[in-house]
Amino acid sequence: MNILIVGAGAVGQVYAHYLALGGAKISFLVRPAHAGEHDDGFTLYPLHSKGHYRPVRLRPERIYTSLDDATKQTWDQVWICVPTTALVKPWVDDIARATGDATLVFFPAGIRVIERLGLPVDRCVSGLISMMSYFAPMEGDPSDLAPGVAFWFPPLSPTMFGGPDERRDAVIDALKRGGCPAASGKVTEAGAFGSAVLMPHIVGLEGAGWSYDELARSDWLRDSVAATHEALSAAAAHLQIARPFLFALLRPWTVRLILAVVRFLAPLDVATFFKTHFTKVRTQTEMQMAQYIALATKAGESSTALTKLGTNVFGEGWKARAEQRMLPPPP
Repeated sequence: MNILIVGAGAVGQVYAHYLALGGAKISFLVRPAHAGEHDDGFTLYPLHSKGHYRPVRLRPERIYTSLDDATKQTWDQVWICVPTTALVKPWVDDIARATGDATLVFFPAGIRVIERLGLPVDRCVSGLISMMSYFAPMEGDPSDLAPGVAFWFPPLSPTMFGGPDERRDAVIDALKRGGCPAASGKVTEAGAFGSAVLMPHIVGLEGAGWSYDELARSDWLRDSVAATHEALSAAAAHLQIARPFLFALLRPWTVRLILAVVRFLAPLDVATFFKTHFTKVRTQTEMQMAQYIALATKAGESSTALTKLGTNVFGEGWKARAEQRMLPPPP
């Protein structure tokens, strides 16, 4: 299997690692500014326990810096591993058009992004990233750690994929052959409800200075939980389905309990990871928060807590800025 990974970030490198372990031939398409940076391959650190940083190497077949050069090859799959804010026309249209009948694999942050971009849905497979990955060393990592990508898959959290059956199953099989947890599922629903929980949590954590101790004892936790319930209601109304029952249990005290368990299990500092990652994609977070407000307004649901939380962290006018960057409303 011949696979092109678009983007050599912390997500693309990890999935490329497992695809290569499964026997696929992996190449990357990166920006010309990064030409020559990865000629010797990549270093990755699978995190299994605290303090465990045993490196593995990923050596791709080739690094491309031009779409024209990359599309002289025939690809079975093209994995688009870039932030959703980078999924803009005509760039994504050019990739879809230039790669023939290759399966296009996306990890969109938002609701029905593929349809909103106008991409050929019969070729597209959507995935939900279930791992934590970052460019090491991060604050708290060993000071002598060589630069690379560290990553951790939490227990019982396979990457979920949806799309046309045959293409989706081929993507899942390619990962599982390399030992990566992957499964089929209802990606639209899982993504909508998952982001409804995650985004207000991230915004509240930023408001608390990226400190879980401060979050747990302050009003930021109460405000983020209230915003979460509004986002869940907005998503359920838009998708015309019931909210999953377990989300009704989300209260400040249950969130404190969940956070304690996650912090105990994780082989990395979760708050520092979120700070490192989400400060880079802050615009994407603003867009997702604004999308839930828009969905709530359309459904006649409350968005008071979402608006308050966003304004307290992002400042006045944040919603208008985010709306200017948003994709067309989901169908």
